[in-house]
Amino acid sequence: MANIKRKVPSVVIVVPNYNGESIKFRKRSILSECLKSIRKLDYKNYKVVVGDGNSPDRSGDIARRFGVDFFRNRVNLGPIKNNNTTIRYVIRRYNPDYILWFNNDALVTERDFLTKLVEVAESDKLIAIEGCRLLYPDGRIQHAGVTEGFRNRGRFDRDRGEWNMVEDIYAVTAAVCLYRVSALRKIGLFDDTYNTSCEDVDLCMRAKEHGFRVIYNGKASAIHLEGFTVKSGDRSVKTRDFLFRQEDYMYLSLRYGGIRQRIRGVKILLGRCIFVLEGERDGRSGAVMVFRSGIPNNIILTLKAFAGAYRRYRDLTGNN
Repeated sequence: MANIKRKVPSVVIVVPNYNGESIKFRKRSILSECLKSIRKLDYKNYKVVVGDGNSPDRSGDIARRFGVDFFRNRVNLGPIKNNNTTIRYVIRRYNPDYILWFNNDALVTERDFLTKLVEVAESDKLIAIEGCRLLYPDGRIQHAGVTEGFRNRGRFDRDRGEWNMVEDIYAVTAAVCLYRVSALRKIGLFDDTYNTSCEDVDLCMRAKEHGFRVIYNGKASAIHLEGFTVKSGDRSVKTRDFLFRQEDYMYLSLRYGGIRQRIRGVKILLGRCIFVLEGERDGRSGAVMVFRSGIPNNIILTLKAFAGAYRRYRDLTGNN
């Protein structure tokens, strides 16, 4: 087993990746830009592992150019199973104190970003999961924690400092998130019965069930392009992604929400059939509702999502 030095808490930064070399942001590879930004960190005890979903592009060449570990899943099992396989590899090979999950479409903007996260995590061994303040490239808030009812707090607001606190929170996104490895050994990894989303909130819920704390650290911030790696012009991919996200959200609501949250979940999914939330194009605070295309088909897909989520919940609880 290759252990990292223990002078300060050891961290492995995991960059989940699929086709990060070929996907561009401002004409540059998102994986290359991500790894380049990580080099800014002033933290003294970390390794970087690119967890790859068997990309057909040259992501491995980029990882080698940056001198980081490139772990390739031999078969692309889907994002959540790939992520769990990567976590097991990291724990087996490096046995770190923490894993910093850092999406390949995220960018470090603060040299002391990781230091801020670790300092808070080290203040209490019951802190299992710690999220941060995520910003869009234009500086608006993307994520300031997830509140009860699975609401993404602060989204599209101008970053005026009101979310720069450290506090216990209902849940946080895994896009950029610090995990205590000793806690993961007790909680378990991401639930791979989810299709493509909500597994991060589910992990937060299970952490709390085990008596751990979930923290939002707004003093640490990073940029996240949000979903950049899954954008596609392929209609079949968009259809599948819409179905999976609808089903995952409803399953999460059934599993952890009360009656009010379940009713709210139904309303949200029906609303998603008709509208999509977008930020103001002129950069002002807040968001606008934009009509989706293909509303009848969206409703049909959502009904399928309801049925799929209910079947999964019934199988989980054993109720027929």
